[in-house]
Amino acid sequence: MTEPAGPVPSAVALELPAVLSALAECCGFGGSVALALALEPAGSAVDVERLQQETAEAVAVLAKVPGLACSGPEEIEPVLERARIGAVLDQAELLQLRGSISAFHRFGRALAECGQAPDLARRAGRIDPLQSLAGAIDRVIDQHGRVRDQASDELASLRAQIRVRRADLETGFGKLVARLGPQGVLSETIFTVRGGRYVIPLRRESQRQVPGVVHDLSASGATAYVEPLDMVETNNQLRSLQSGARSEERRVLARLSERVRESADAVAANWRLASALDLILARGKLALLQQAVRPGIVDSNRFDLKAARHPLLGDEAVPIDVRLGEREGFRALVITGSNAGGKTVALKTVGLLHLMAACGLQLPAAPGSVVTVFDRVFADIGDQQSITQNLSTFSSHMRSLADALRRAGPRSLVLADEIGAGTDPAEGAALAAAIIDELTGRGTAVVATTHFGDLKHYAISHARSQTASVEFDPETLLPKYRLHIGVAGSSHALEIARRSGIPASVCDRASSGIASEQRDLDALLSDMRRQREESAMARSEADAARREAQSQLAGTEREIAERQRRFEDELSRQRAASRRLLREMEALARRQARAAAGGNLESVRGIAREARRRQAEHDEVSAPAQPADSTPRLRRAPRASAKPGDRVELVGHQQSGRILSVHRGGAEFLVVVGGLRQRVPADAILRVTGRGPDAPTSRRPPRTPTNPVPYRVDLHGVFPDNAGVEVDRHLDRAIAMNRRSVVLVHGLGSGALRDAVRGHLRNHPLVKDYAMGPPSEGGDGVTVVDLR
Repeated sequence: MTEPAGPVPSAVALELPAVLSALAECCGFGGSVALALALEPAGSAVDVERLQQETAEAVAVLAKVPGLACSGPEEIEPVLERARIGAVLDQAELLQLRGSISAFHRFGRALAECGQAPDLARRAGRIDPLQSLAGAIDRVIDQHGRVRDQASDELASLRAQIRVRRADLETGFGKLVARLGPQGVLSETIFTVRGGRYVIPLRRESQRQVPGVVHDLSASGATAYVEPLDMVETNNQLRSLQSGARSEERRVLARLSERVRESADAVAANWRLASALDLILARGKLALLQQAVRPGIVDSNRFDLKAARHPLLGDEAVPIDVRLGEREGFRALVITGSNAGGKTVALKTVGLLHLMAACGLQLPAAPGSVVTVFDRVFADIGDQQSITQNLSTFSSHMRSLADALRRAGPRSLVLADEIGAGTDPAEGAALAAAIIDELTGRGTAVVATTHFGDLKHYAISHARSQTASVEFDPETLLPKYRLHIGVAGSSHALEIARRSGIPASVCDRASSGIASEQRDLDALLSDMRRQREESAMARSEADAARREAQSQLAGTEREIAERQRRFEDELSRQRAASRRLLREMEALARRQARAAAGGNLESVRGIAREARRRQAEHDEVSAPAQPADSTPRLRRAPRASAKPGDRVELVGHQQSGRILSVHRGGAEFLVVVGGLRQRVPADAILRVTGRGPDAPTSRRPPRTPTNPVPYRVDLHGVFPDNAGVEVDRHLDRAIAMNRRSVVLVHGLGSGALRDAVRGHLRNHPLVKDYAMGPPSEGGDGVTVVDLR
């Protein structure tokens, strides 16, 4: 009897070859294509981590150089084999070899210079440029595959003689054709070559007029191609020279082939190394095409796949979340639900993604996905019945599961589609439960699909097992393909039968034949699914509300920050204006004192009028905007209730102020706070606290800050974006101290801080002039500012 074949290999059942074919399409040349199609999963976590790191570097490289690949090399192993046995390589083989050497060198240099992949760059640096061999080929073979004249002195001499003899022949035949043409003996007034010898085309009837050797006849026989006797010797000389040139070319090629034989191992090593590196880049390209991520690799027997997609389904794949392991609290996951609902796809996704990760491929899943490195993956998927081997569906499943029971251990994964199916449901369910119990007792990870109600009971009641269901819409009776862990699903056979046209009476009789315990279980499962969907919808609505609140809060915070910035800018402008007014008032006071000392009363009055005018101008333009307060604005003062002389509390001020005058129909108020007059909008007044004494008619000078500003201000460490704020702060303090100039030290560096500082000083209201410092002060690393 023929020995029964073993189970279908798990990699084939899980469609890994199809993924490897997609990987091969991302390769640049035949060497990496062969490696891709023969790729096998690694067996240790250390190896898988190394492969994943390589792929991550490839993704980084391709993000910078998207088209990078080792393109161009052709299959050179046959050429190297011929060289190893001493064969003389022809020009085409040598040119092919030269192209591969160049392609390897370009590829290695591009990887080494990319700067995104240190490990790949280090390996690429091991590609031997083989400059000596490449130079030797270039000196012998030109880009068109011809042996160069300079390949040897002898060849150069022979080819020079060939050119001379060919010129002699062409001259002689040219004269002969010119002489015979008018005589009408030529079929055409040309000369040509037959069998490597120069000949003339004679009419057959005129052949005797030109003695010579006939080398060929035309197809019609009307023309004879004749070599005249007086040209035979020159033709012989040309042929002899050509023969000698061919012999010299072969000798040159033999010598070059020996060089190739000596370097054959180095060329083959380059081929292998470039193939491996190009395969790594292909893994990166496939990751980008699949929008894949690098998975976490854990040493424990568990996995957690988030939004995992089957890589062969493309855009049709529905992401699923699936997890298993001691950390998750179960070793077996039993997936239930309707037919065509996605159970088998979920099963294959789990197995295929683990094989892909072990091959160094990134996974089409969400960040945070975690896989383990299983020592063996057993996949019993599909119908493997065989007529020739007398195997039923049930028998084929049992042979696959028997193989798993013999060899699976604590680091193995067993995937079983419709476990226990194909026989009596009660016996099949009992057998399936026993197999799962045996495997999980060893620590083996198990993912199985089923329709058996008894097996659902088992998964719910056993600590090492957990149920999951594929989502099904009871209204449309269509699958949604999403996977829910912790919820058992119904097969919905009767509902689907009704919708498919089975008579209601038949479905009713079938329903009455179902045990009450089964109906109760199905009803419970339906209630659980409905509650889960309602909870998911509530969570989704809560998440949306939270995101909306966060968005509104962020918008409010941005608005507050912007209004605060505008207020501070306006306040800085007001302070600068006040300082300018103070200097002007001091100057006017000195003029007034000098005029009074001179007895010029009219001049004194004129100076006083000018002082009042400038004071009024200052009051008119002083209207800083107030920032939005971060606290709730309760008890706003009615506009109509605020009058000149009222004491008020303002937004953003610790001190209370007094209203001096009302403007724009009560929309704005001129107030004095801490001796400083300001124009504020009505909504900046928090409350009216009472009436005070009459508003002052003169302005108190601002208090001098207590923090002194040094003559030199060091701006090192200030970001260019913040340079304006820092410069304004120091200029304000310098003005308050009656400084007339300030040295801003920003250094040279890249020049960004210097340019930001000087750009801010340009057209600044406090700045009279600025310039780079003298060499003794730091030169272009400092800016000297003259204040107004």
